[in-house]
Amino acid sequence: MQDERHLSFKAHIENVPAACEFVVKAAEEAGLDERSVYHCQLAVDETCTNIIEHGFGHNTNTGQITITTGIDQGTFVITITDNSPAFNPVTYREPNPALSTQEREIGGWGIYFIKKLMDRIDYRYVDGRNVLTLYKNIEHPSQINRNEVEDTLSITKKMVSNSFVQVDLTGQIDSHTSQQVEQALEEELQQGHFRLLISFAHVTYISSSGLKVLVTAWRKARDNKGDVILAALQPRILEVFEMIGFDMMFNIYDSPEAALADMHYE
Repeated sequence: MQDERHLSFKAHIENVPAACEFVVKAAEEAGLDERSVYHCQLAVDETCTNIIEHGFGHNTNTGQITITTGIDQGTFVITITDNSPAFNPVTYREPNPALSTQEREIGGWGIYFIKKLMDRIDYRYVDGRNVLTLYKNIEHPSQINRNEVEDTLSITKKMVSNSFVQVDLTGQIDSHTSQQVEQALEEELQQGHFRLLISFAHVTYISSSGLKVLVTAWRKARDNKGDVILAALQPRILEVFEMIGFDMMFNIYDSPEAALADMHYE
């Protein structure tokens, strides 16, 4: 395998963003286009988060994860190895995106994403370790110039009408930062603000952890005759919503101004 790279880290959730950045850089230098790089980032985020939260649970002191990347015959290869109890995601029955919004489980979308985003996945259990290999075809080789990804998240809030609070998010919403979003939305709901407009204009990434937070807030708002509406989603983030049918659950607008101009929400 060409351009083989390795990263090992302790199974702590705060280490996941750095692991994702390691894979992003390797994928970019392998020639994957921006959309495929995003897919690899999301798949690695979901895999590592599942290993830490479900494989090791609260016992992460001895947990170790190793990521190896490389290029093999026109395919970008990611191998993720860990020493948690054996678990085969290939045979795991993921949630059904065809179910109605009321029938759906809030979580459990990580493995679904992994299967949908990668061209092929393979699982083995070798010498007491899970070995998951992800394959992404390099279909349109390119070199991507970008600034360093900021793995922090900032949140601002303001009242924009008699009934709506606008929440502006900037940065990445992943397993590490989604708790900030959850806290910010819960604060508004507890204050009786059940109509929330969330702007994604400056959000570069969202994982299933972030989606879970949004769905939880949406359901609480709806239970109180309110709503959570979204605006200004970047194409690659909108793709994630469409992949699991969340574009049918949320009202999504091109901009916050377009959302507020909709008479239905005045």
